[in-house]
Amino acid sequence: MPGANRIAQVYGYAVCLVAVITFLIAATGLVEAMFRMSGGAGRSDVPDASLASFEAYKASKLLGPSPSGSLPEDQLLRALYEGDRARAAAQRAESQASRRRGATERLVKSLLLIALSVGLFAAHWKWTVKLRTADA
Repeated sequence: MPGANRIAQVYGYAVCLVAVITFLIAATGLVEAMFRMSGGAGRSDVPDASLASFEAYKASKLLGPSPSGSLPEDQLLRALYEGDRARAAAQRAESQASRRRGATERLVKSLLLIALSVGLFAAHWKWTVKLRTADA
């Protein structure tokens, strides 16, 4: 049955080729996930310029429309500023946590794909070599 052996070898090599391609794609995903986890890629934590300092916040309120037409006193304005800063910090922390969860998920998926592709490649390569030596 040399014809059946030949078909089995083609199948084995095809699986090996698919495993190599899967490995390369998963490896790029792994690198991307590692960059995202370290915070090196896709950072969007640019703070609101008006929250950089109380003076900048006060100036933004002076330029913006005020419902009563007058600026509230500094004590009330400072309380509003602190509240807005705390809210912005909480949103930033939530955004970072969300990105980290996504990066961790991508990292695990990539590692699983790499492990599966290496296993498939090794098993099928060994099998096709055995078929080739049996053919000879």
